[in-house]
Amino acid sequence: MKLAWLLTAVLCGATPAAADPFTDLLRTLVETDTTLTSGSCTLATDRVTELMVASGFPRADIHAYAAPDHPTEGGLVAVLPGSDARAKALLLVAHIDVVEAKAADWATPPFTLTEADGYYRGRGVSDNKGVAAILIDSLVRLHREAFRPKRSIKVALTCGEETASAFNGAHYLATERRALIEAGLALVPSGGGQSDAAGQPLAITVQAGEKLQQGFRIEAHGIGSHASRPTKANAITSLAAALVKLGAYEFPATLNPVTRAYFALTATRANAADAAAIHALLADPANRPAQKLVSLRPEWNAMLRTTCAATMIEAGTQANTIAPRAAATLNCRLLPGASVDDVLATLTRITADPAISVTTLPPLGHPIASPPLTQTLLGPIAAQAQQQWPGVTLIPAMLTGATDARHFNAIDIPAYGVTALFYDADGNGVHAANERIGVHALNDGRAFLYALIKRFSAAL
Repeated sequence: MKLAWLLTAVLCGATPAAADPFTDLLRTLVETDTTLTSGSCTLATDRVTELMVASGFPRADIHAYAAPDHPTEGGLVAVLPGSDARAKALLLVAHIDVVEAKAADWATPPFTLTEADGYYRGRGVSDNKGVAAILIDSLVRLHREAFRPKRSIKVALTCGEETASAFNGAHYLATERRALIEAGLALVPSGGGQSDAAGQPLAITVQAGEKLQQGFRIEAHGIGSHASRPTKANAITSLAAALVKLGAYEFPATLNPVTRAYFALTATRANAADAAAIHALLADPANRPAQKLVSLRPEWNAMLRTTCAATMIEAGTQANTIAPRAAATLNCRLLPGASVDDVLATLTRITADPAISVTTLPPLGHPIASPPLTQTLLGPIAAQAQQQWPGVTLIPAMLTGATDARHFNAIDIPAYGVTALFYDADGNGVHAANERIGVHALNDGRAFLYALIKRFSAAL
């Protein structure tokens, strides 16, 4: 059996140091390019399928999928059947696509799994092939142990999470193959562990809800002419004035159950000034002094309110010509439940200029409420965390970015983020050169998720 795992890994271009199924899975995923421009998620999942089958996992319980018009962006859903037909399945999701990696910027080859100095290095080891390997490995281990869960366990590997404008496998499964991923609970790889300066685990973050990403276009219209005969109707200066107004505006601070819980727990570990500001904010979200102090931290500010940032500008064709129009792209992140129409109306009101138009950019987002924080969810996570890291705090948090959880929450499959992977303070090179994950951190996360899957799959 080990020989089959080893042979498959070698055929995939790997050079394994040891015949370990988990390491072989990680190596196979990292060493299969899954970037949008030159890679193939379909090839990666085909290789994972062969590793699973070589381990004894039934091929009939591995379901490959790919949209006909996106043949290289496929994925798989593997199922360990449950014993109770009444129990809704547990869905575990991990994306295997990665952002681009320029080899010249890396100290080690980005598409080669390298282990050195206590770290695994390679594109995707942190985001998100490490977790993908953990989930597949956990399913294989449970099958080998003849573990029979009460509820079925489904592991979905998807493509497209890193490229918002491209095909998204989680959205495809949710809208086109729902029966394959139908579940009562979904876990996605977000959240993570927080450590102190000495590396001692302090807290585990559980993602419950996320902000909605929506693009807007701000366009100014003026009079095009030769630059030697300027007029007051200059599209570029009109756009600049509008952007200054938008940059100065702050959407109202709003707290929901998730962010209230996050700030309340954060206050227990904050310095005196931050703790006082947080307590004042919890008592009255409209407290301006408290808002001002809390807003000094961008991650806290983003949890408090809808935000909009100008990210791109387009104007002019040559230096001696006044452009008849100028435009900017705003990337807005809306609080859960916020209305795109309301934000559009606010942006239009702020600019307040007949020369300015504000429109939404596709795709048009739809507000999605945060899934509820229940003891059914938090109990097993807290119990496993305390068993593995006594004294660690569980902190619910609303993600200010975006994950595939939104696609499952949109179809009423409550989705949460939890990994218990403890990262370095610098972010481990995610989306940058020299991406890495601590070997010890990955092994700890592997043990945590394996045990957590068993806890959740045993409950009805």
